[in-house]
Amino acid sequence: MLFIKILSALALIPWTLAGIWLVVKFRLLFGPDNGQPSETPGARSFGMTHVFAVWVGGMALGIYFVFFV
Repeated sequence: MLFIKILSALALIPWTLAGIWLVVKFRLLFGPDNGQPSETPGARSFGMTHVFAVWVGGMALGIYFVFFV
C-alpha cells in the first residue's frame, strides 16, 4: 500500500507541472482564434472549463488517495 501511495505522490508532480503549463499557455490554447471569426467565446470557455475540471478532479483524487486512504 505504501508503494502505491508513493507512486501516486510522484504522479502528482508531473500532473501539477501540466497544470502550470496550461496556465502559462492559457491565451494560446484557450484564447480567441483569429482564424475562426464565427467562433463564440462560449465555445472556447466550455473547452477551458472541461480541461480545468478534469485537471482539478485528477488532483483531488490523487491527494485523496495519497493522504486519506
